[in-house]
Amino acid sequence: MLQSIHLYLQDLGMEEIRRRAGADDKPLRMVKTVLHELVKLRGAAIKGHLSMVPIDTKPQPIILAYIELNLE
Repeated sequence: MLQSIHLYLQDLGMEEIRRRAGADDKPLRMVKTVLHELVKLRGAAIKGHLSMVPIDTKPQPIILAYIELNLE
């Protein structure tokens, strides 16, 4: 599931995510809500479930930014 969320966010890109954030984009809201709930359930341990996400790339994958935001 995390890989699918990662691919969805990467395909959109940050500019498109920002643009859609102002609109009532239900698919994006759903994906962000699912990720929020997963982080809420697993806490920081969720990072251990990112084996299929290339976390060491530059720029950092968008999913990591959302995970960090939800861990705050």
